[in-house]
Amino acid sequence: MPADPLETSVACQDCESANARHQIPRPRRTLRLHQPRTATAMIYRWAHSYVAEMVCSRPDTAVDFLQADLATRHFIALVIRGWELHGSRSKPALRQLAEDIFSRPRREILTEQWQCDFGRLTFLRRLPGRVLTRRQYDRLATIIGDPATRSLIAKCAKVTVQEIDAIEAGNLPLIAHASLRAVATIGAPTLGYILAALRRHRPDLGDADLRALLRQIGEAKRVGSWLSNILMRSALPPPPWEGTAAITPLRTIAEIRDAGSQLQNCLGEPDQWLPALLGHCCYYLVREPRGPGIIGLVFDNLIGAWRINSYAGPRNSRLRPTAKRRIFAEFAAAGIQFYGDEPRRRALNWWGIGYELPTLGW
Repeated sequence: MPADPLETSVACQDCESANARHQIPRPRRTLRLHQPRTATAMIYRWAHSYVAEMVCSRPDTAVDFLQADLATRHFIALVIRGWELHGSRSKPALRQLAEDIFSRPRREILTEQWQCDFGRLTFLRRLPGRVLTRRQYDRLATIIGDPATRSLIAKCAKVTVQEIDAIEAGNLPLIAHASLRAVATIGAPTLGYILAALRRHRPDLGDADLRALLRQIGEAKRVGSWLSNILMRSALPPPPWEGTAAITPLRTIAEIRDAGSQLQNCLGEPDQWLPALLGHCCYYLVREPRGPGIIGLVFDNLIGAWRINSYAGPRNSRLRPTAKRRIFAEFAAAGIQFYGDEPRRRALNWWGIGYELPTLGW
């Protein structure tokens, strides 16, 4: 490859021949010189060697290549990538490209090199601030070549690398439901998971409602908080026991959070009410004279039944012993037993097995 005509070449003296003239025996050593990156290498990255070839064949284009604005640099890189994939990759073809690249209409050149019409090239001004990789230009050409995906790029004020990577045929339904920015920011697998969760736990939301909600997700600072706010309006699974006049199940997330606020405990946090939404646990509010307090049940798959897992009074205090015995007796009459604190951990500890279940703190 010829030297870069835009940079001054560095020559070094042949030390071995000088030593031979003075006949001074010296050990052989390898001289390693650090070659600084050239201007074209920093601007055009993987395409800089082809740019150097074109400048060699047309030296008058050197200033044009160096002073090209960002849109022109993307255009040059796209042309070179199309020539790599679809052209003959011969030097005469590259020299002809050097003749054409600044003289013919850009749309014609791209159509010839990629064998498809790119349409209006205004998207070049919205691409990221440096030359992309070969794979990203391949993705971009696929996107622009398809009218269905070309409109997505047209809607972007600034096109990011993540958005280029996100536009795939398999992601188009998600992009239609949410937005390109949301899919690019969160990732298609995660967004698909969120959509499946919303469809299960918020059946009251139609397609139009889901689209409106998912379009907000790209603006959310924390996806977890955004999703929690939507799931808080979900219905809970039915409780395992209808309770009594003094022991009542908390049937909605709003009731769970209100009870947490009333008793000043941790029930208002998502890590407490989310397991209830998933059917892993259930909460009961105990009123006077045996309360106030909260009884937490969990469905233990090891025994295939619900059991009392946690209990707490106001500010996560302990229940009175007498009230505790009477409350547990009423649950036992309904078939819900209390096996002591952390029975699974105690039973499986000999094997080193543990399993975390939601527990009220005190």
